[in-house]
This record gives sequence, structure tokens and C-alpha cells, in this order.
Amino acid sequence: MPSGRSGTASPLRWKSEAPAEKLKTWREVVGPVFRGTWPLDAELQTPRANFKLVQMLRATGDAFPEAVDDVIPLITQEPAVRGTTVFSLRDADPALYKLAPSLTVS
Repeated sequence: MPSGRSGTASPLRWKSEAPAEKLKTWREVVGPVFRGTWPLDAELQTPRANFKLVQMLRATGDAFPEAVDDVIPLITQEPAVRGTTVFSLRDADPALYKLAPSLTVS
């Protein structure tokens, strides 16, 4: 993954923030930077990029419903042999699903 995007998807930057602060950070910093820098070309998406996107979603806290709208369309299908990164969302904090119940699969 190009170094320019790696920091954008780092959940470690958000780990110490309170959930409400994560929403502010998504709206004012991460969301705009993400939308402005992440490549839209599907050929540039990789399983590693998928993994980073899912990590980022899991770290969004109260920003989850907004982040899902930006992130999910960019996650690409992975080879079945490797498994699917998106399945790691099933282990996410249940509070995320309460924030956006219509966006989750039950």
C-alpha cells in the first residue's frame, strides 16, 4: 500500500479517543482526507487495502454510520482462497451495530 494512505486507515490513532470525539475527528479530519486521497480505481484496491479499510471501520466509534457510507463501496471482492477481510467486522464492538442497524447483516 502506498505510504500516503497508510496513516489514514490507522485505527491506532483513534484508540485513545472517546466515541464522541471519533465522530468529530471523522467529520473534520479523517473523512475528508480519506475521501480526497483514497483511490477509486478498483484495480488499485488490494486485500491489504481491504484489511486497512475494515480496521478503520472498526475504529470509528460513533462515526461508524457515516464511515460505512464512505468505506464499504471501496472494499473489493477477495479471492475465496484467502478468506474475506470483511468477516473480521463480525468481531467488532457490538455498539457499532447499534449505531447503524440498517447497515448490518443479521
